[in-house]
Amino acid sequence: MCANMYGNLTCYEDAWSRYVQAVFISVNTFLMIFGNIIALLIVYRSKALHDSAFCFLMNLALCDLLLGVVSQPPSLYYAITCHWPGGQDSIYCQFVGFSICLLCSVSLISLGLVSYERYSYTVHPFNHVTKFTFQRSLYVCGVVWVYCVVASLFPVVGLWKGVGLQPYNALCNIQWEVEPLYFIGMILGVLLPSGALITFSYFQIMKVARKARKIDAVRHVVTVSAVSRGDCSIQPAEESAPISTTTQTTKRHLKKLTNLKKSMRTSKCTITVALLVGTFAVCWTPYVIVSAVQALRCAPNNFWVTAFAQWMCMFNSACNPLIYGITNKTFREGLVKMFRGFRCWDRGF
Repeated sequence: MCANMYGNLTCYEDAWSRYVQAVFISVNTFLMIFGNIIALLIVYRSKALHDSAFCFLMNLALCDLLLGVVSQPPSLYYAITCHWPGGQDSIYCQFVGFSICLLCSVSLISLGLVSYERYSYTVHPFNHVTKFTFQRSLYVCGVVWVYCVVASLFPVVGLWKGVGLQPYNALCNIQWEVEPLYFIGMILGVLLPSGALITFSYFQIMKVARKARKIDAVRHVVTVSAVSRGDCSIQPAEESAPISTTTQTTKRHLKKLTNLKKSMRTSKCTITVALLVGTFAVCWTPYVIVSAVQALRCAPNNFWVTAFAQWMCMFNSACNPLIYGITNKTFREGLVKMFRGFRCWDRGF
């Protein structure tokens, strides 16, 4: 356990470094708030997205939006002025630290649930309809919020004392180095389960995608071989041959179309979950490593290392709406319609 690790340090002395940090925080603030507001508006306006699949996505977007609203403005203010609003021992500092822990936890678990829902949709499409109803999805989201609220309250109510100002992060947050057991508990209770669920979903979807590609390849080879041999055994010699041939051809086309749709669905889900896995790993790994090293050393890390790790952690919340905007066609169509509506509204004035 590390006590008073920052000593009398209240702010990083290099003003220009803090201003650069403020620029990155400003970018994060804009992306987190604007991107997630757009995501919520698109789902609200698009009836095609009003289903259980997007319940987890909306939970994720709401968490990321609240995280941007609660944590980033005071962080920006501190990076510029070196003063936390209300003081570092204020209730507001405690509230921001609690909110960051809560919203990051809900966001991570929601990310895992989104990945698992995509896995179920791709690998078990028939069970998915009955398993992921809108009511069940809402219930799961409620359970996640209750679980994360209870877990995030421990440092605030005094069971684990660890909420305070982190000068290099420009944030009031959980001071993991003060309570290493709580740090380990949050990793085991939130980070690892979410990461495991995302990774499991991704590899299961990848397995289905590989099988689909192998089946398509075998079917293509058999068809080419039959044509090269001049195999006409499928053509009947009776007068009703045109009708029979047409029926068989139609069935083959329907089956081929169904396989094509399934392959496309699997491919899209693979890309989506791959982006989620990659973004999750890239954004959260530096923060976990830096926090663990700082806790082991009982001394602050380099300013830029700490600031960059914190920024990457928050940047994950800005990336989530971008991922779904890129990979979901209905989402993109909703975005286009919304901006067209805004242009028409402007022309009306």
